[in-house]
Amino acid sequence: MKTIWIVRKHPPHPYTGIWTRIGHLEAFTIHGQYRNRVEAKEAADNKNNKRSNYLYSVYGLKVKEFT
Repeated sequence: MKTIWIVRKHPPHPYTGIWTRIGHLEAFTIHGQYRNRVEAKEAADNKNNKRSNYLYSVYGLKVKEFT
């Protein structure tokens, strides 16, 4: 098993209430794929520092290597 790191782009959060916040974090598109967590974290931090309505987060995925 190999781990790849993705940067997830969450949509704007126009909702209020506890249950809609959970749905906001579950909805995302993949912004980028990186080999290590440091690169992914740096990319997400750069995007989060800019004025944007989107939230960028880092997530590790375990994938199986095919030979």
